[in-house]
Amino acid sequence: MQKAADLGKDILIWGSGMDWVEKEQLDKMLAGENISLRKLFTEKDGELMKDVFNRVSFAGIRGPLAKKALEAIGVDSKKIRIVGDPGLLLSVNNMVDKKEKIIGVNWGTTYNRLYGGNELAVEDALASACEKLIQQGYKIAIYLVWGSDKASCQRLFDKINDPEHVVFDEKLYKEQELITILSRYTMTINFKLHANILSLAAGVPCVALGYRFKVFDLAYSLGLEECVVSPDSLTLEKDVLNRGAYIETNYDDILSQYKESENLYKPYLIEPFQKKIF
Repeated sequence: MQKAADLGKDILIWGSGMDWVEKEQLDKMLAGENISLRKLFTEKDGELMKDVFNRVSFAGIRGPLAKKALEAIGVDSKKIRIVGDPGLLLSVNNMVDKKEKIIGVNWGTTYNRLYGGNELAVEDALASACEKLIQQGYKIAIYLVWGSDKASCQRLFDKINDPEHVVFDEKLYKEQELITILSRYTMTINFKLHANILSLAAGVPCVALGYRFKVFDLAYSLGLEECVVSPDSLTLEKDVLNRGAYIETNYDDILSQYKESENLYKPYLIEPFQKKIF
């Protein structure tokens, strides 16, 4: 981007997120403490980032946690706008009536690059949580959003080992197709970041597995931080079940909060196109 600016080109940052902030620093950030990102960014990186933000035509990032991280490396807060995730522009075309208690479960892999560094332990906790949810009267529908997640989803299906109450759909759908499918569900539990946006766009509250910084940033941008669980938790199964109970109790409020965020961010996301500043 800096090279593009040097060539006189207009550059934009549009709904971009940030990732890889260590859990220790995330916890400090959420506690309102000062953070250090020296492991993630060198001083030279910080200077480059400051230069880029000073020269962009439009600087819009996903959420408030990414903003705090940028501020921590020296970017002027006045140069940073929170415009939400571009996925907020998605909307449901075909809403389907809910007739059964079904929980959609998105699982997959990050090749152990997640908080806690133990994907299989998360998978075991998720399988146990699903077994408990089945006992509560739910059915489970496992789905994927990335081809490489297929083996992980199949393994989760096998661990739950209850084909009467669990299905695994191996197909990769286009976003509108998937939103229509998700709209049938009561709630979802999601591993991948944008599975959460797709669920909410379908009018379905979700439990977000906050496997890395970007998921927390998304949740906080939407005011839905109560719906996130951290995979490094020693009580992950219990945490997932508690969030599911929270969703049952606060169902309409969660959807109203998402709609409020959608209404807030949509004008910001379309602004660079309306003003033709690209």
